[in-house]
Amino acid sequence: MHASAAAERNYQAWICAKDSRGKNFSHANVAGYNQHGRWVRTPTFALSADYGDGSAYTIHCGQKNAWWFKPNQRLQINIYNTRGDRWERHYRNFKTQCPLVDRSTRGCNIYFSR
Repeated sequence: MHASAAAERNYQAWICAKDSRGKNFSHANVAGYNQHGRWVRTPTFALSADYGDGSAYTIHCGQKNAWWFKPNQRLQINIYNTRGDRWERHYRNFKTQCPLVDRSTRGCNIYFSR
């Protein structure tokens, strides 16, 4: 098998959102093309892995395990702002704006950069 014929690696999406003035994020879902080339949306999942000191600028992260996305696409990320009681939609280029977290996961950040 030639290297060019090798299967494309697919990744899970680890989503992190940073709280800010008037924003506190609790849940998310992700939409994009899966490993079979079908447009899918994950079930909503909790952003329950918290990083920070509990201040207004805490970072909340999470993912829906076993949902795989092709890397060369623009992912739709929907995050729920509990303070505004509304969903916010964001887009990230999965390959260039969501760096590798580990061999199977890319991390997408909302409202801050690494």
